This record gives sequence, C-alpha cells and structure tokens, in this order.
Amino acid sequence: MKVDILQALKPIFLSLILICVVTYGFSTYMYKPMREKGMELDRKIVEKQRELDETQKIVDNLDIKRAEFEKVKKELEFVIKRLPSKQEMPQLLKTITKLALKSNIELISFKPQLSVRKEVYEEVPVSLHIKGTYHSVGFFLTQVGNLERIITPSNVKMNSLIPSAKDPSTASADLTITAFVYKEH
Repeated sequence: MKVDILQALKPIFLSLILICVVTYGFSTYMYKPMREKGMELDRKIVEKQRELDETQKIVDNLDIKRAEFEKVKKELEFVIKRLPSKQEMPQLLKTITKLALKSNIELISFKPQLSVRKEVYEEVPVSLHIKGTYHSVGFFLTQVGNLERIITPSNVKMNSLIPSAKDPSTASADLTITAFVYKEH
C-alpha cells in the first residue's frame, strides 16, 4: 500500500517540482530583469520629470525675462540717446545757440575745454559767457538742464549789469556746461 500511495503521489510531486522549477526560472530569468529594468525606467522618469520641471520654470520665466530685456533695451536706447558716443561739438554749439535765442540770452563766448575721462564716460566741459535779464538767464539754465542730452551747468558766477537803452541786460554769467559722452569698451 505504501508503494501505491507513493506511485499515486509521484505525479503530484513531479508536478510540484516542475511548478517550482518553472517559477524559479520565471522569477530569475524574466521577472527579476523586468523588475530591474522597470526600476531603471522609474529612475529615468523621475530624472526626466525633474528636467521637465526645470525647463518649465525657464519657460514660465521666459516672458518675464523678455519683458525685462525689452525694458533694459529701451533704457539703454534712452541712455545712449542722452549720452552719445561722440563729442558732437558742432551739434552742442547749435543746441546751446538755439537755447540762447529761445531764452533771449546773448551768447558771448563758447569755449570747449579739455575733456576728462572717467571709467564709463567722458566729461566734455565748455565755458560759456552769457548775458541777458536775470529771468532769461534762469530760464536758459533750466532749458539746459532739461535737454534730452545730458548736460549739466556748474560753476555759475552771476554779475549784475545796469541796463541801458542800448542793452537791456541786467545780468551776465560765466559758467561751465558739461556734456557727457559714453565711452564704448
């Protein structure tokens, strides 16, 4: 009887051994490599997601950066317009002459001085001697300060004049106007 039971259990044992061998082979040669490949793909997905997030941040900031760039570009254009790259002395003389006429000022002298180099710009001083009424001299100085090009009046020395029928001027002034020139590197 023991032999019959063993004979009857033999196919079951063989089936169990076959199932164990197939399960071991499947887990060793198929499931484990697939699992490792899946883990590697998960790591790549996480890495690519991080790259995508960083790229998305850049894209989100791109419009802001473009707007900032345009703003800086406009500011630079404005500064370059106000700060030319050349001395342009003839143009400066024309501008000052026009302002003098507009202000009812007599421009007696216009003497360019030696320029002073700074790190990013150059100062171009010009000595002026003008005369007119007190208010016209003040108006002239205001107009110089309001020019599109950066020009600053300094060292203003005013003198009183006695007006006459021939010359209604009540004030004269010696001053320095300084024009600024952008130095390109």
